[in-house]
Amino acid sequence: MARFGRARILAGTVGYVLLFATFLFLGAGTLHWRRGWILLAVLVVARVVAHVAIARANPDLLAERAKLPIQRGQPLADRVLLAAFMASVALL
Repeated sequence: MARFGRARILAGTVGYVLLFATFLFLGAGTLHWRRGWILLAVLVVARVVAHVAIARANPDLLAERAKLPIQRGQPLADRVLLAAFMASVALL
């Protein structure tokens, strides 16, 4: 896998952790929530283990998953549907 792919995967994982932690602890109203930290740790470990397993089994799949969801050459209908889906998830 290219170095660029690794950097993007690492950045995505860090972003995922920060975003999830923000929502988790803002909702709780405190950082002093042991179960929240345990949940965050379990999710991070699961994500890292999944990435390692995918990298060993099919590195091309991991590189593809590291790409942005909307790409050049993608049909317009796919772009519109994906943007609408992402917006609806953001509203949740």
